[in-house]
Amino acid sequence: MIDHGLHMPSMLAEADWGSVIGIIVVVIFWVIGAIGKAAQDKKSQQTRRPSTSDRSDTHNSAGDRAKTVRQRLNELAEQRRRQLQEIARQKQSDHERSERPLAPPLNTTTAQPTTSREQVTDVTRRREDAERQAEALRRQQAQQAEQAQAAERRAAEQARRQQFEAQRAAAERQRRLQQQAARLERQRMAVDSSQPGHMEGEVHRHVADAEMPLENIPVHPSLITTREGLRQAIIMKEVLDKPLAMRDPSDLPAAW
Repeated sequence: MIDHGLHMPSMLAEADWGSVIGIIVVVIFWVIGAIGKAAQDKKSQQTRRPSTSDRSDTHNSAGDRAKTVRQRLNELAEQRRRQLQEIARQKQSDHERSERPLAPPLNTTTAQPTTSREQVTDVTRRREDAERQAEALRRQQAQQAEQAQAAERRAAEQARRQQFEAQRAAAERQRRLQQQAARLERQRMAVDSSQPGHMEGEVHRHVADAEMPLENIPVHPSLITTREGLRQAIIMKEVLDKPLAMRDPSDLPAAW
């Protein structure tokens, strides 16, 4: 406590007087309250006329209270000393900060136009990027449309070519059938106009001739004497005649 008293003037010289006075007032009131409470306790003990043991207990409790008061005062003094040291350090740092040269103020008039130019440049760049993307999208769509149209034209041309080939093949087949039908008709008319004796002499030969090869049998120009020719004649007749379901019953052979 005496040591704190010796250092008190130097601390008071560096600290704020308002806060020091406030702490002193609080300590004074606290000490006055403690003294008043001790006097009241002493008065009440005298009124009750305590015994020797009571007086010794009261004396011990008063000594404990005084010791507690001294400890509390020491704690408050230590706390106040730390506060004063903190205040002194703050003042010293403020003083050092005030002695430092101030940094030049920022040139806001120059920075603001620069920021504005950057914003304009950014907006222009974004607009150009958007226009390029839109142009690329239009080109892609136009290319896809051209490819679709070309594919449609190729499909239509291929369909026309296939149709033309089919029509030409059908016409060629019809022409061949007509030629074969005309040839068969001429052969039939030649057979109908032949004389019976002539046919017997040319075709109906002796039984011994049946064993002869077919190419050795005398051939009449109007007769079909080969197996391939006979097969073709039968096929052409079936092709050229009406279907069996559409024929007149009178045209059918007697076996039917």
